[in-house]
Amino acid sequence: MSYKNRKLLHNPEEKWHVVEGTHEPIIDPVKFDMAQEVSKLRTREKPATGTVPIFSGITKCGDCGRSMTRKSMTSRGKKYVYLVCSTYEHLSPEVCTKKTMRGSDLELVVLDSIQRKIRTFCDIEEILKDVDYSKKRKVQTATFQKQLTKLQSELANIDRIKLDLHTDLKMGIITQEEYTSLKLGYAEKSENLAKSIVSVKSEIENVDKQQSVQSEWFTKFKEYRNIETLTREIVTALIQRINIFDNKRIEIVYKFSDELEKLAEAGNTEV
Repeated sequence: MSYKNRKLLHNPEEKWHVVEGTHEPIIDPVKFDMAQEVSKLRTREKPATGTVPIFSGITKCGDCGRSMTRKSMTSRGKKYVYLVCSTYEHLSPEVCTKKTMRGSDLELVVLDSIQRKIRTFCDIEEILKDVDYSKKRKVQTATFQKQLTKLQSELANIDRIKLDLHTDLKMGIITQEEYTSLKLGYAEKSENLAKSIVSVKSEIENVDKQQSVQSEWFTKFKEYRNIETLTREIVTALIQRINIFDNKRIEIVYKFSDELEKLAEAGNTEV
C-alpha cells in the first residue's frame, strides 16, 4: 500500500524480499512440509464417505511407474478392494501387466513393514543413546574446514603464479609458447581446485544440517511405535511411494531412508 495516496500497489513476486525465521511459525515446519507433500498427491475422495483412501496417490506400478487404480467387487455379500495398474486397466494390456493386489493384503504388508522399521529405529536409538553427536559434528566440521583452508591457499598460490607468468613473459624469461602451455595447465588446476572447494563447502553445510538421534523426524517416527492399524496420516507421513510388481511383490520407499541408513551405519545395524 502506498502511504501517500492510500492506494494498493501491485508488487511482483520476483521483487519480493523474503526473510525466513524472523517470526515464530504458526505451524510446525515439519508438519507444514508434510502437508505440502500430501497436497501434491493426486487423490480422489470416496463418493460415499468423502474420505481419501489410505494409499491414494502413493501406490505405483513398479514397471511403468503409473498410479495403481482402485477397483472393487462384491463376493458373497462382502466387498473387496483391489489395486490394478492403471496402464493395464485404461490404456492397453499389451503395454503393461495387471499386477492385481488386494487392498487389505497391502495394508497388512505395509503395517508390518512400518512396525519393523519402528523397532529398528528404537533399537538404534538404544545403541546410540550415549553417542555425543555434537562432538562428532564438530570433529567433522574441523576436518573439512582444514581441507577447505588448504585448498583455498593452493588456489591463491596458483593465482599468484599466473600473474608472475605474465611478468616473466614480458621480461623474456619464458617464450610465448611456454607461457601459453603453462597458463593452460594452471587454468586447469584452478578449475579443479575451485570444484573441490565447492564440494568441501557442501560437505560442511551437510554436517551443519545433520540432525541428532533425537531429530524431529526421529521423534515423529516414534509417535507411531505402538500402532496396530494403518491410517492415511501414518502412510503419508512416513512413505514416499509404494511400487507394486508382478507376483504381489512390493517395494516400499520410505521418506526417511537416508537418515535411517546413516543411523544404522553409526550403530552397525541392518535396516
